[in-house]
Amino acid sequence: MQVLINTVNIPFQVGEDVFVHRALTYWSNDTLQTVPYFSGKIKSIELCIDPQSRFIRKTGEQSTLLVDLIKYEIQPHSHFNPFGPVQILDKVQTSTSVFPTEHALLSATGQEPSVYLSLASPHPVTSL
Repeated sequence: MQVLINTVNIPFQVGEDVFVHRALTYWSNDTLQTVPYFSGKIKSIELCIDPQSRFIRKTGEQSTLLVDLIKYEIQPHSHFNPFGPVQILDKVQTSTSVFPTEHALLSATGQEPSVYLSLASPHPVTSL
């Protein structure tokens, strides 16, 4: 029997800077704060196989394992003083969590204004 794995296009690479559409809690001025999204660097990428496709229950010449999720481990940038890397799961077909730029994230989610422009930082990041 031949086992196939579906073709998956991963839009990012390890080491890339990305924007993530997930809330992040961080410390600032001795208080716990939350932002609706954050930027960071991809530390690792893991492909997750749909559990239903792992078991072969039919006779046949071939079976296909379906990669349905991508797990990104992302280290948030230091201006959010993070607690460590964050794991983000994204569906292969409809990626909705990880974006190449802040503009792409804001366009897709309809969020305004940038959380980076509102930070009390001498050098706010508006895109990577």
